[in-house]
Amino acid sequence: MKNFKKVLTMAGSLVLTAAIAVGATVAYLQYDDSDVNVMTLGNVKIEQIELQRKDGVDYKNGGEIASGDELEAFKQGQLLFPSTYSNLSDYSAKNPNAEQFWWGDYVTADVSGNGSSNGLWDDKLTGAMDKFVFVKNTGKSDAYYRTIIAFECPEGMEYSEGSDKEFMMNINGNARFDWDEIGYTTIDNVRYLIMVATYNKVLEPGTISRPSLLQVVMTHNATNEDMEKLGGAYDILVLSQAVQTAGFDSAAQALDTAFGKANVANVTTWFGGKLNSTAAATDAQFKDALTADKETIVVSLDKDVTYDVAAWQDNAMGGASTKNIMILGNGHTITFNQKDSDWNNIAAGDAALSIYDAKITSSGYNDGPWNRHDINFACDVELINVVSDKALAFKAGATLKNVTINDANTSDTYAIWIQPNGQTVDIDGLTIDMIACSDGRGIKIDEQYVSDPQKVTLNVKNATFKTEEKSAILVKSKKGADINLENIDIYGVKADPINAVWVDEASAASADLVTVTGGKKIVEGDVEVVVADTKNEIKAALQNGADVINANGANIGDLNYGLNTTTVPAGTTVTIANAVVEGKSYGNAVAGTVVFENCTFTNTGAYSIHFDAGSGNVVFNNCTLSGWCSFGSAIKSVEMNNCTINGNGKYALVRCYQNTTLTNCTIDSSNTDTTDVYQDGLDITAGYTMTLIDCTNVNGNVSDLFSEGDITGTDGTVIIK
Repeated sequence: MKNFKKVLTMAGSLVLTAAIAVGATVAYLQYDDSDVNVMTLGNVKIEQIELQRKDGVDYKNGGEIASGDELEAFKQGQLLFPSTYSNLSDYSAKNPNAEQFWWGDYVTADVSGNGSSNGLWDDKLTGAMDKFVFVKNTGKSDAYYRTIIAFECPEGMEYSEGSDKEFMMNINGNARFDWDEIGYTTIDNVRYLIMVATYNKVLEPGTISRPSLLQVVMTHNATNEDMEKLGGAYDILVLSQAVQTAGFDSAAQALDTAFGKANVANVTTWFGGKLNSTAAATDAQFKDALTADKETIVVSLDKDVTYDVAAWQDNAMGGASTKNIMILGNGHTITFNQKDSDWNNIAAGDAALSIYDAKITSSGYNDGPWNRHDINFACDVELINVVSDKALAFKAGATLKNVTINDANTSDTYAIWIQPNGQTVDIDGLTIDMIACSDGRGIKIDEQYVSDPQKVTLNVKNATFKTEEKSAILVKSKKGADINLENIDIYGVKADPINAVWVDEASAASADLVTVTGGKKIVEGDVEVVVADTKNEIKAALQNGADVINANGANIGDLNYGLNTTTVPAGTTVTIANAVVEGKSYGNAVAGTVVFENCTFTNTGAYSIHFDAGSGNVVFNNCTLSGWCSFGSAIKSVEMNNCTINGNGKYALVRCYQNTTLTNCTIDSSNTDTTDVYQDGLDITAGYTMTLIDCTNVNGNVSDLFSEGDITGTDGTVIIK
């Protein structure tokens, strides 16, 4: 959610009303013998509840959990005054839970102030308006739900952070939800900003969620002219949807299946509005609709269409008054026909372009150098549920949600090129598959053709990269970049499946200006990455001093005596990635650190992996291991992160003679030999500690993995967190 910036006092006031507050009658997906998925009314039911604090109830509530007597139904028609800023940062620093407000029965867990229930703004913003939006599961089945909130925002008034037209930016929402800002729409001739709050846990029967929306605040930018545009009342539309959990892997999947994507088109319909879209079944109709001079253009495709784009800003979409252009693809293909061999752009003047549910491609001069081959966006663009078989380039801001790029161009091609003009590019749900492209690559931030480059912010989450060359993301800009990564899979990056971001060698002097959170950064060339898909090639790469060895998913057989203190000397780290190790792997040694990344050890006999010398460290990340895994006392430490540990019919699972840490590992001891003399779970020798953090035993409690017996005669220390 958006956070507080600054608020100044302003004369005047406005009324806060809720135009609708819907406790939706909900449908769920039901399967029957006709092999047809039928949307039908079911036993998933919810009630939407909107409350506020009673007069005199402090935002801290004295540190006590609030009772029902301290909350009351939200009152329509309250006066919302501009908020004044009170700087209590020093107080808050000394009292980190000072902003916490708890809702008693409405808080189902984690009332310890750990961030799962947001605090209120009363210590910073005098005049913040309560509007607590809860949902109660009144049915008999577990449910997923989301709440869709539309905030009135007339033309000329904005919520966007940093805008001098921003008048209601400060929306206080709960961290228990996954929040998406999906754009602006018009409902009953009123313009709204749409935000979607998806509850990121199961709502059980009879329980009440934490609130999604908490408060709203008027900022200092609001003017008397703005108040006139609001017509005396500030409207907030609120709608909640719920669906059964059974048969679905996530709330997003369940809700999208039951109701459709929460995009501008669908949300407008759910609130009873009409998009006033123009249907287009021919190229001429598509062009006429896109070039109309009106504030909001909405085009709905009935068939595949082609649109001519030319050099630079020629053939721009929209007119002088156009602010938003939405293309509803309905699964059809949009071909951008590039009319000449010069640089071509998709331009929309000052308007923002959104494309939903479509395939996009290009024609014309689309061979050869990739900067003539890709689809170039010269305007702010939003792509939602889009598949492109051509690379994409962005000169301005871009938002990508559920986008797939699979370009088979015959020359070196980056799936995405970002020209650093100071913009932000937000990506949530991205698949880049450039394997069919010769030397295909991922994302590049490159200042080529930019006369005055400015630092870019790139946020990428829930993304998968499959490429031949370079890293997932390459930065070539003297201004650097701020890159934030979350849940990205780069194991398919053949050239480097470990380091998510490279700084181009030519920009090494600016490497410190490239900040990366959630992934690793190196300067191109600082780490030697070798693709080796046999045991002998891996041995050769080790002998030659490779830093990263990518087996690229190959079955390399075994690693018997494959690593030693010469190939992994003290002070070095070697990563072996994407290998399937099938045979016995006995007698390994390291003096430095060896990291196994995304590897699978499948041996069904003794010693799936074994180290017995070297005084170094062994790390397993995102690996699957089949016992027997044994680490002799010469090894300094063993670490396993996000691993699956299975029995292999022989002996125990993991035996360690050094301090060992397992984090977020899943352990299955069902397939072990219970007749031998060895312990049939995890074994740590006397004098050392095995620490298990957030681990799971699929056959019982984690403590069940340890027995009284030990091959050394005495047990070490076990810590379970």
